[in-house]
Amino acid sequence: MKPEAVALQALHRLRRSLGTTTLAERVRQRATALARRNHSASARILAVRDALVEALYRDASPKGWFDAWCDGSAKPDGPASIGALVLGPDSRVVARISRAAGHISPFEAEIAALEAVLEVAVKRDFRHMRVHTDCRALVELWRTHRADPRLARVRTLAHRLERLELRAVPRLHNQPAHRLARES
Repeated sequence: MKPEAVALQALHRLRRSLGTTTLAERVRQRATALARRNHSASARILAVRDALVEALYRDASPKGWFDAWCDGSAKPDGPASIGALVLGPDSRVVARISRAAGHISPFEAEIAALEAVLEVAVKRDFRHMRVHTDCRALVELWRTHRADPRLARVRTLAHRLERLELRAVPRLHNQPAHRLARES
């Protein structure tokens, strides 16, 4: 067996025993420390770090599901923007979203990012989707007050899917979506 396959199997076992978030945080911390010590390779180390964190969450998703990471960014007295990364069941990038969202609140930007992901899912006829966000308030609102008027568009889009799971992840585990939100 190739060394990469052995390493991946070890990561799968660790994820199952420690939990996805705990292992992802260990990977993030160790890679960040390594990048600080090795300035010439820091960009590459951080890119691999983000890919590993993404792969750990992806590994925890049910087989055959699409995964997305989304984020909203709003500057005080400035325009908001959204970013998202959508992956297919084969872990390939299906969509990258990075666009302005107008003058809306930070929470409205988080909702707009989720809506953008769901629009991609509906347009491409996805059936099962797991969405990761660092906005715990949005996840809690979806779980406990789905009838909230702010979620009307999310509800409409979600009804077109067979299954939608919204998961909260630590902010530092959502860096690819955060960077996409900051690009626009």
